[in-house]
Amino acid sequence: MDVAWRHRGLWLLLISSPLGCGGGLEGGVGDAGPAVDDGGDAGVQPRAPAPPQLAPCAPGFREVLDGEGPATCEPWPEEGRVDCPQGQAHFVGEPGCRGVGRPCPASDFPTELPADRVVIYVRPGVPGDGTEPTPFDTLAAAVAAVPASGAVIALSRGEHTAEVTVELAEGVELWGACAELTVIRSSTPTRRGLVTTGYAATGVRDLRLEPGPRPGFVSAGPDGDMHLEGVVVEDAELPAVGIITRGRLSARDLVVRRMRPGGRALSVGPGSVAEIRSAVFASLSADAAVYASGFDTRLILEDFALHDAPGRGLQVQAGARLELSRAALEGAGTAAVVITNEGTTASLDQVLVRETGADVLGEMGHAVHAGHSSVQVRRSHFDRSTELGVLGSGEGAALDLEDVLITGTRPRPSDDALGRGLNVVDGASVTGSRIAVEDCTDVGVFLSLANTSAVLGDLAIRRTVMEPSDPTGGRGLGVQTGAVATLERLLLEDNEIIGLFAGGDGARAEGTEVTARGGGRGIAVELAGSVQLGGLSIEQVTGVAIYAHGAASALSLERVVVRDTRSRSDGRLGRALSVHEGATVEIRGGHLSGSRELGVAVGDGGSVRLFDLELLDTWEADCAHTTCTDTPLGTALVAAAGGGIEAERFRIAGAPLCGAHVGPGGSIDLRHGEVSGTGIGACVGIEGYDVSRLTEDVRYVDNGVNLQSITLPVPEPAAPLGEAGPAGEMP
Repeated sequence: MDVAWRHRGLWLLLISSPLGCGGGLEGGVGDAGPAVDDGGDAGVQPRAPAPPQLAPCAPGFREVLDGEGPATCEPWPEEGRVDCPQGQAHFVGEPGCRGVGRPCPASDFPTELPADRVVIYVRPGVPGDGTEPTPFDTLAAAVAAVPASGAVIALSRGEHTAEVTVELAEGVELWGACAELTVIRSSTPTRRGLVTTGYAATGVRDLRLEPGPRPGFVSAGPDGDMHLEGVVVEDAELPAVGIITRGRLSARDLVVRRMRPGGRALSVGPGSVAEIRSAVFASLSADAAVYASGFDTRLILEDFALHDAPGRGLQVQAGARLELSRAALEGAGTAAVVITNEGTTASLDQVLVRETGADVLGEMGHAVHAGHSSVQVRRSHFDRSTELGVLGSGEGAALDLEDVLITGTRPRPSDDALGRGLNVVDGASVTGSRIAVEDCTDVGVFLSLANTSAVLGDLAIRRTVMEPSDPTGGRGLGVQTGAVATLERLLLEDNEIIGLFAGGDGARAEGTEVTARGGGRGIAVELAGSVQLGGLSIEQVTGVAIYAHGAASALSLERVVVRDTRSRSDGRLGRALSVHEGATVEIRGGHLSGSRELGVAVGDGGSVRLFDLELLDTWEADCAHTTCTDTPLGTALVAAAGGGIEAERFRIAGAPLCGAHVGPGGSIDLRHGEVSGTGIGACVGIEGYDVSRLTEDVRYVDNGVNLQSITLPVPEPAAPLGEAGPAGEMP
């Protein structure tokens, strides 16, 4: 129950008479206490993390500046991507629609045909002998007439029907007049490709292929090597382009679109290689638009656009390798990039993934999914994914991220759950630097389960909000059961519920130069988790800046600054440090100022050790003059109900009620310090408490009363958050 206070005694009931003006500590003990070694302004001004460097952008991409966020690279002009007419496409980095391949010639046949090769002409209509004046009327007749040395088959404008497979022998190429006006169609259902080769030095250029109920282009066998240039494939039911049994295929200016249900745009089989540069895949319908599988399989995509693919965009598995660069993947469903199985690898460079939607069940929608595989990402932006932005899952999964921006991940529509930016679970690992996760839902960066690890530098997590289905979401960084995070230069800003949460047996977060600013709580450790940080700054968070709860939960902090902790909307809380239920906290070197109600509150078996600490300007609760006039509080240190505080080399200044309050069952030991500017320097709520524990080389000055035995309300611990739910399965 999230109640600010419970009464264990009567408010302001004196259990013995005041010890007189000055509390019997006239002038304090000794001279001024030892100087607090807080490192200068409490020693902390963490450096801000370096932002992702997505610029300089790829040629033709637009650099976009949006407020205070990092510059992004937009592959389309300001008016956006354009839907193009037949024979044209809008390629990434280009201003608008252009013809695919060479421009259409004035004549029927392609121009610039090679003078040193045999050329065989084909034009639908009257049969001929294959010369330009009297061309063959079918592709089959032309293929049959190809000499052993190879040839170029020149196709005229118009529709060419091919119901049998067009098999290209070594050195044979098909040239159309242009992709807009030359088309090859088939209506024969078969699993054999419409245009195939098992030989080297084959090619197709400047035409449109409409294979219908069969595959389009197929390169097969160790000798199969096909080059496509200026080619459009439409209306395919089976793979538009397939490379199988160690075949090879290269392409430039390739467009695949308007696929039939179930038709993949590209399928790369075991041991095969596909190199595709300058391509557009659009209006697709298969479970995986691009598929590559098998060891020694390699897929290279450059200057690549994929949009409107309701299934998975790219699926790479079983030991294959993907190299994706200068790419835009928009409107995929289930996941944009899926990399699975041990030995499978991928590298992404200058990639934009945007608006990945959910599957038919209202789930999934990830930008990148790495399962038991290795994925390297450079200078990339993942925007408005669904459920999870980037996922690493399973033993052996390794994410390597550098200059990565993850924005606006949305909850899945099936139950309004999740919406995380980066999710690493079940033994996966992530390393990286210059990463920003902004405007996501539930948890910005989530790590969970044994052997899961993160080593991250220059990480910023901003504006994570609660998921509609779970009011405990809205966490910046969550490190849970068994996961370990090592951090350097971390910024947690305006995350709705908490900046950093570590909870669950074996969960550990450690790092240097950490800033939490705005939003809900600053950092919390629960459920036997641990946090060790050096150089921590927490400013203008809400409720509790630093929170520890539960046996075996541990916080170790050095060089800490906490400023201006704000109350909740009901005017309660606003504490710098709250420790309960057996948790332990040690702070070495710090400055805590501008707290409300209480500066440091310890109870229910909690333990706090403070060294070289300033605790300044603890104010009354914000509701002191409205709804909590009977308990305004304003105490710097309070321990009760089995809670204990040790403070050595400290300074407490400015607290309207008590500098230090020993409540029933609590203990406070003060050594080598000063208490000044408080209503009561030390409030003792335990009859017979040894007040020498509060006065060892401690100077009490300028207090209303230095020491008073008094019974005051004892703080109720702020409510724990608990662990966030798991996520990360790929069906």
